[in-house]
Amino acid sequence: MDEFDEMREMLDADEERIDDLERQNEALQERIKELELENHKLGATIDSDNKIILALTRALHKERTERG
Repeated sequence: MDEFDEMREMLDADEERIDDLERQNEALQERIKELELENHKLGATIDSDNKIILALTRALHKERTERG
């Protein structure tokens, strides 16, 4: 095997590695999108829960001040 063949093999290996990294990157980008959506849903749930807690706290405070 001459130097040219060795260089071609190295180049082929590099190209395969680049292809693998691109596939991994695409998979990671897709996972990021999924996590961003999940994060958005959780944020909405937390906001909703906070509104419920605030309403319950106000109702409890009102009840205590009316009785108290």
